[in-house]
Amino acid sequence: MKSIILGSYNEKGLEGLTNSSFAKREAAAKAACETAGATLTDMFFTIGSSDVVGIMEVDSVEQAIGLKEAFMASGVWQHIQLLHEFDVDAAIAAANKVRGIYQPAGQES
Repeated sequence: MKSIILGSYNEKGLEGLTNSSFAKREAAAKAACETAGATLTDMFFTIGSSDVVGIMEVDSVEQAIGLKEAFMASGVWQHIQLLHEFDVDAAIAAANKVRGIYQPAGQES
């Protein structure tokens, strides 16, 4: 499954970035992903609310969360957000099965 990671550096991270390069940061991210059994398929720096966007191929949400926590523990990130791919057709099918069954509090049959 695909997992998108959005990261914003803190002051320490931005300072460290001035002594690094895209190639070095990408290599570090790829090595971390590979060690966890994931694959970094794309990475780019952005202007806006996130400094870095990465697209990973992961086996599970838990694997992505583990990577996020390891990145946060490095002390150079202000914020990291994960977005996970999901099967919208399967979600719609599950919702349609339950539709009309679940009753709000006070309206139970």
